Amino acid sequence: MDTNVKTNKKRGLKSIFALCPRRHIVLLSALAVIGLYYMLRVNSTAMNFLCDNLVYPYHRTAARIFGILPFSVMELIYTAIGIFAIIMIVRCGILIVRTDSRYKHLYRTVISLACVGTTFFAAYCLLWSTTYYADNFSKKSGIEALPVSAEELEVVTAFFIDIANEYAPQVKRDSNGVFMRTKTSCLIRQ
Repeated sequence: MDTNVKTNKKRGLKSIFALCPRRHIVLLSALAVIGLYYMLRVNSTAMNFLCDNLVYPYHRTAARIFGILPFSVMELIYTAIGIFAIIMIVRCGILIVRTDSRYKHLYRTVISLACVGTTFFAAYCLLWSTTYYADNFSKKSGIEALPVSAEELEVVTAFFIDIANEYAPQVKRDSNGVFMRTKTSCLIRQ
């Protein structure tokens, strides 16, 4: 047997896909959602359908679930993603130094970070940006914003001031005159 015969390494898309198939599927799915979003955003009917059947119900549900927390869940997610990225980069550097399969580890790290980034951007496109291309309140309600004079604004403002002053004595206040109810007690109807 000839010792000079080199073993052929698998090359091509199949071998690259085999390195981390789940990550590739996530990445391709996120890219497909982003591509679909960019194709459909010119179609207000599709954007209205997405908003009415996915986005607004999601927003209501998320508000109910996360509204009780005293901190921003998105800030927590941003922080977790930043920490994840730092850990992945440090881990990749260690693996590159310690192992022979440097390019494999580098590729997996890059794909992992790309998965997180594109998935996050796909979620942003789908769950927030669709509202920019759906019908606005004016179009849905049929109420148009017309020019208003400063005098008309003054009359309306005075009207609301009078109503606020009329009902102000009914508001429970502490000894300093500050509104007594807590945020959670306002959420419960009495």
